Amino acid sequence: MSKLRQDADAIIQAAITAAQPDEAVRKALEGRDFGSGRVVLVAAGKGTQNADGPRRQPHSGFPH
Repeated sequence: MSKLRQDADAIIQAAITAAQPDEAVRKALEGRDFGSGRVVLVAAGKGTQNADGPRRQPHSGFPH
């Protein structure tokens, strides 16, 4: 496989990963401080089944 093809595949894979609902939520919430209160994530639509994935995984800045 050529270097150009490998680079194109890497770019495409990165774009697909970034567009996944769980990754988009993680990126949007990363570094935010929600204090000690409760955070409720409401999601609707076909792509929401994994939108709470970041909540399930320990991450600095997210309440556990």
